[in-house]
Order: sequence, then C-alpha cells, then structure tokens
Amino acid sequence: MNNITPGTQTSEFKMTAFTNVVNAILALLIAYGLLTADTAAIWQSVILSLVVFAIPIATALMNKEYTRGRTALKIEAMQPGAAQARAEAAE
Repeated sequence: MNNITPGTQTSEFKMTAFTNVVNAILALLIAYGLLTADTAAIWQSVILSLVVFAIPIATALMNKEYTRGRTALKIEAMQPGAAQARAEAAE
C-alpha cells in the first residue's frame, strides 16, 4: 500500500500556490499603478493573516463533518443484519 500523498494535494502546495497568487495579483496592481509597494505589502500581510486564522476553522469544520459521517456509518454497521443487507444489495 502506497501512503504517499501526491505533491499537489498537500497543504504546503496549497498554501504556496495561494501565496503566489496573492503576490501576483498585488504585483499586477502595483504595475498598473493602482497600489503603491507599501500599500501592497500591507494588503499582503492582511490577506495572509486572515488565511492563517481561517485554516484552523476550516479544518475543525471538516473534521466535524468527517467524524459525523464515520459515526453514522459505524452505527449503521452495528445494527443487526446490516452486513447481510449490504451484501444482498450488492448482488
């Protein structure tokens, strides 16, 4: 069994990609004269700080839903005849 996660599915890749997109957008805004370099640095700090606070909240919500789903499956599996009913349904 191969437990290695593909590089594009890791949290490091997603955070790096998000950071690069934010930096590219800010660079374009500077190039078009809509922001100064100082203002862009402030916006970059604000956006990335918000992401840092949002990640634990999103992770907690995902964990809650995962646990709820797994619990429902286990409760269903514990009911008498559940395994036999699933086997008959698969046929």
